[in-house]
Amino acid sequence: MSKIILIGANHKTAPVALREKLSFSDDEILAALEFLKQDKDIKEGLVFSTCNRTEVLYIPEKDDQIDKIIELISD
Repeated sequence: MSKIILIGANHKTAPVALREKLSFSDDEILAALEFLKQDKDIKEGLVFSTCNRTEVLYIPEKDDQIDKIIELISD
């Protein structure tokens, strides 16, 4: 069974100032999805960004790939 990993921030876990910095524009969502699509270590991915939350959900091929996703969000 595959594991689904979620990394993100929401109105319960981060203040507005941080959530604003983490939000993705439409173009950034497309770039992030392309990154997830091209990464052979990630089976599937989803980027979700609203005014209250930013989340990346993904299914890793093998290892959890958390460092890659944290870097994607922080960039």
